[in-house]
Amino acid sequence: MARHSRNSTSAVHEVIRAVGYRRVSTTEQADSGAGLAAQKTIIEAEAARRGWDLVEVHLPESEIQNLIVELRSATAGVGTFHAKFDHLAELTGKAADQVLAGRGAKAA
Repeated sequence: MARHSRNSTSAVHEVIRAVGYRRVSTTEQADSGAGLAAQKTIIEAEAARRGWDLVEVHLPESEIQNLIVELRSATAGVGTFHAKFDHLAELTGKAADQVLAGRGAKAA
């Protein structure tokens, strides 16, 4: 978004900072193509389209595994992240199936 100053002919550009939020509520949502990876793509594309600076993303703990690699790649090695436990949420979809399969293997 650009604003013009009364005393100047040059445009003053306002930086808009955005926060993304990704989550999957149901197994059907995860399996339908509207899962976390698709949401990531949509959020990043929309922020870029609007010229927003995406400064924070809330995502499930199951997605944190590769976050540092993505973050360092996107920021030329200088990016970091902070993880904080916020709340419990139901695990669904393929991630839930993997946990159950792992527990079944331990019980056998």
